[in-house]
Amino acid sequence: MNPAKSYAHLFSPLGGEGGENYRAPGQLTFLRAPHVALETEALKAHGARYAFVGVPFDEGNVGKPGSEDGPREFRIASQEYLSYWFEFGVDLNGLAVDCGDVPMPKVNPDSARERIYRAVTTVLKAGVTPIIVGGDRSISIQAARALSDHIGEGVKMGCLHFGAHLDLADSWAGERLLSTCALARITELPNLNSANVAHIGARNSMNPKDYIDLAEARSIRFYPMFEIYERGIDAVTREAVSKVWGGTNAQYLSFNFNVMDASAAPGVTATEPGGLESREMVRAADIIGEQKTASVIDVTELGACLRREWHDFTSRRVHRAAADGGDGAGARRAGRPKPAPLRTSPPPNKGDAPKRCLLLKSVRSRRHDHHHRDIGHGQRPVSRRQAASPRARRSRRDSCGRQ
Repeated sequence: MNPAKSYAHLFSPLGGEGGENYRAPGQLTFLRAPHVALETEALKAHGARYAFVGVPFDEGNVGKPGSEDGPREFRIASQEYLSYWFEFGVDLNGLAVDCGDVPMPKVNPDSARERIYRAVTTVLKAGVTPIIVGGDRSISIQAARALSDHIGEGVKMGCLHFGAHLDLADSWAGERLLSTCALARITELPNLNSANVAHIGARNSMNPKDYIDLAEARSIRFYPMFEIYERGIDAVTREAVSKVWGGTNAQYLSFNFNVMDASAAPGVTATEPGGLESREMVRAADIIGEQKTASVIDVTELGACLRREWHDFTSRRVHRAAADGGDGAGARRAGRPKPAPLRTSPPPNKGDAPKRCLLLKSVRSRRHDHHHRDIGHGQRPVSRRQAASPRARRSRRDSCGRQ
């Protein structure tokens, strides 16, 4: 074999098979990585560091449907990228394989959950880091359980979750294994201490009071968006990382991409305004990457049934965060200057909530004034149809002194 071909993937396609297959790769895999069977011995024989595993499970979702198509769309988005990342001088070629999707029997959610558990266990036994792509957020329950059982009760693990919702419902409509219960179930694992748990990005009112009560009862540290506005994403992420990686031997890293602002990632199943911007997500993933790697990485809630253009650029952001946070940034940044912290919005002042209420009232008031600006004292407002009638037009001409 020509040794030069070993480096061909670093450069623009020159033609031949590589150029022809740039947008038509044949078997669709993550970053065009080789497909390897989801078997421990096969993964050991290949020697990859990361295994992409699709989990098309949507039975634990309480929001918009469509996340079962997330793994496929994630692979499609990765076809727009090459394995070489110039920002860090890193080549991902040969570091990752694609194990395909875990078969999901829709008629039996319990069986599907057990298959998720076995799939993650299989990859971990091979000494490979699984990158799990869902699928709704509830897949994290089984994947985290697999990590906990793999390392054993005497070994400490940590958990870092990004998301707009705390997912701390002890039960939701009587169910305990839904996406809304994910962090509640994970923090019950025997070798996960609450001191090694952190949540980043919570905001808005889809976080019921029982979420907050359970977080306080279990001493779970969560960083809401208002704290990120005030302190900046760098400071918050570094503090969260120190909690999760400090004194632990294994770490579970979970990205629910509704952590991002709805304008930056509209293609998720539960969008929320006021979230992280794209560059903040890239920075957070880079800071996490300085820890070398996590033991398990999951990406959830990619809503493939939404508008194609929305979903497409959401998939790109998901791909960037997974690829950037997965490979260790410590070695990548050797000898490179440390980037300056991002500028963030000024810290919110005390009493912002009442001010926001007043703002909403003032907007409604202006709309009311605009609607009534041509109505005299004691007159009744008229509809647009009435205002456009011939009689109304003649009345307005007469009032202006026109014939």
